[in-house]
Amino acid sequence: MKESFRRFTFCVIIAALTMVFVSCAWERKAEVRPPKSNTLILKYQDFGPQVVSYKLLGMEWYQWNSQGPDDPNANDDVKVVVYRNVPLEEVKKLYPVVIGTQDYRYLEYKVALDLLNKYETDSFGADYPETYETMRQTKRTILDHLGT
Repeated sequence: MKESFRRFTFCVIIAALTMVFVSCAWERKAEVRPPKSNTLILKYQDFGPQVVSYKLLGMEWYQWNSQGPDDPNANDDVKVVVYRNVPLEEVKKLYPVVIGTQDYRYLEYKVALDLLNKYETDSFGADYPETYETMRQTKRTILDHLGT
């Protein structure tokens, strides 16, 4: 009787530990979201102020102009195409720059996330909470549309 009770107790303990380990492993597993598309069009401003992103995106004014608008409150309508699993040449065919009409900048998925991750950990977030939140929302939008 004692031997069967020990076996039973041992089995219960092993089962309980197995369930704990499985549940811990399940919780640590990152949610994998499949992509809804291969491209996503965002505004230049979604990547923060020009000072933050100009090295990757260029200046915030139309690329065919030598400078930005004279009105400091005006912004040119520059779009950023974030793409994943599609060649840049194909993206440029889908979203061409047409002088005087439409201006696109192109960022590969990983480069876009690297930029946003870099500034998510930067100390400027405390000084500019609105900008910080905009960039966090941009990251969430990219992950939602282009997958994880």
